[in-house]
Amino acid sequence: MKNKIIYWGITLCLILGFTACGENDNWVVVDDVQPGVYVSGSAVVYKSIAPAASFKAGYPDPDTDEREGVSTIFTWLKASGDLFITKADATGNIINYGKGAEVSSVTSELVAEGPAYKVTEDGLYFLIYNSNLSQLTIVPAKFGVIGAATPQGWNAESLFTSVNYNASTATVEFKGTFPFTKDQMKFRFNGDWGITIPYDASSTIKFHTNMGSIGDSDGAVALASSSTELKGGGKNLSVPLGAAYDVTLKLDLRTNKFSVSAVQGEIIKPTYPEELYMTGNEFGNWFSDPAGVVKMVPVNGASGSFWCVRYFTANQGFKWAPQPSWDGGDFSELASKEGYSIKDGNAVVDADGLYMVYIDMVADKIVIEPAKVYGIGNAFGGWDAATYPFTISGNKMTITTTAAGDLRIYAGSSAATTDWWTREFNIFNGKIEYRGAGGDQAAVPVAAGKKVTLDFNAGTGTIE
Repeated sequence: MKNKIIYWGITLCLILGFTACGENDNWVVVDDVQPGVYVSGSAVVYKSIAPAASFKAGYPDPDTDEREGVSTIFTWLKASGDLFITKADATGNIINYGKGAEVSSVTSELVAEGPAYKVTEDGLYFLIYNSNLSQLTIVPAKFGVIGAATPQGWNAESLFTSVNYNASTATVEFKGTFPFTKDQMKFRFNGDWGITIPYDASSTIKFHTNMGSIGDSDGAVALASSSTELKGGGKNLSVPLGAAYDVTLKLDLRTNKFSVSAVQGEIIKPTYPEELYMTGNEFGNWFSDPAGVVKMVPVNGASGSFWCVRYFTANQGFKWAPQPSWDGGDFSELASKEGYSIKDGNAVVDADGLYMVYIDMVADKIVIEPAKVYGIGNAFGGWDAATYPFTISGNKMTITTTAAGDLRIYAGSSAATTDWWTREFNIFNGKIEYRGAGGDQAAVPVAAGKKVTLDFNAGTGTIE
């Protein structure tokens, strides 16, 4: 059958019908709907089968090849109405498809002239139409923020507190206030990074469930009060400052394009973990061997600063986390890094050796450099820092005392901004014990001519 519909030259009234439109030269009556697949029915916000109501190619995951016959649309649906999928062919024939199901999330076969779909609540939905299997997938698009900058990190979305359809602007607006840290984030729905549906009898296809920036790299585009365009599967956005942000995620139903704006509120004083752990191929086998995981030593009096000395093998990956497990917050670099590189998302050193690792979360930097450990005090003849170095031999370090007195040892670092004693440690009963955030350690008196040996990986030391 032929179908007559009204098109508006300016688009808005046609698409959404949100204002009264009287006689106007911009209105014309056309006989044929353009061939395509559309959402229709009283559940949708479109007055008729309009261009903006059509399914379009979009949001495929990059791990999935582009394939014919699959299209998508984000659209606002009302629980009080009926939803159909309408197909129009080149000859003007129009067929409505349904299934007669009340759905919150479903993939089902379309039935020609079947009863309408009904959704359980008003909201934004992501619809996928697969012509190969004549199937429709309907997924609620309940967006939230996710990422290292967000309250739940990369583990889960923190949902927006409100979502509304604005008829006057033809937009869907998600709003919420979030305490962000200075880091990276993006937007996600469905509690996962994609939706996988059957493509044909033997394969599947995956679609993005996240929105990110159109920038070329993660963090290149920052949240701002001005509108920033987003795209499916785009890059991470950066949060320029730790603060409470009033965030608006907006979808223009006329174009099916997303954008975001964020107004910075009260600045949030950053907090830093009290503990930090290093794991990797050589350090606890990625948390599977708890005994091998390295507990970083806090720098005395310096919140957010940690250090350790260990023997590393070249190109063996490692990273850090605020707990000895994969419970979020892990990282392999900060804004500034020196002395190492990133391979497959993990930190690696280029050559075997003993290294000092110094992490300053306040300064947002990590420095890894050849280890330098020093004796100081009466057992070495003086209190000048960086004057009495240990000698490195393989994975161990040695020094010989030059006088009788209390043994004192510390680790040097070019990144440190605090006095030597903030990185002090000593040998007690054959084990290396670190001062960390505590007070003065017990005295370790030694005679002149004693050889002091340190094995940081084993956590042992000798005085002979």
